[in-house]
Amino acid sequence: MAADRRRLLAAASAVAAGLPLALGARAAPPARGGAHGGGPPVAMDDQLAFSLIASLLTLSEAQQDRLRTILGEASAEAQPIARRLDATREALFEAVKSGAADAALVSAADARGALDGRLLALQATTFQRLWKDLTAEQQASVEPVIFDYIGELLAGAATA
Repeated sequence: MAADRRRLLAAASAVAAGLPLALGARAAPPARGGAHGGGPPVAMDDQLAFSLIASLLTLSEAQQDRLRTILGEASAEAQPIARRLDATREALFEAVKSGAADAALVSAADARGALDGRLLALQATTFQRLWKDLTAEQQASVEPVIFDYIGELLAGAATA
């Protein structure tokens, strides 16, 4: 059973990495990967990520409904943070290009870091809300990638 779960998880991760782009899904902004930042290069398609989470954790219909609510609330909260993050990302990039003093670069980087931290905190609190709704058996089967999928969902919501 554990080997089957690992194979499913590996397949899901591979699909998640390539399928959204193949299907024309939206790409994450440069901040999460690409020209100006680190992190995953694409935002996972919302429905794919939701389906992976529901499947990997064998969520009941009621749990899926609660997860939709949890993710909807978190996505709404992520959007204004992401807009501010985009502005600070551009400000930092422009400061670098203009030859700004080190203090200005540190200040711009700190502003971006604070917003990155807010998104990560939102990811953690969203995961915790899901965790509390899981049975002991489901909790025992949680893989760290579920936390990452929630982050991908929030990144996707932030770019919507």
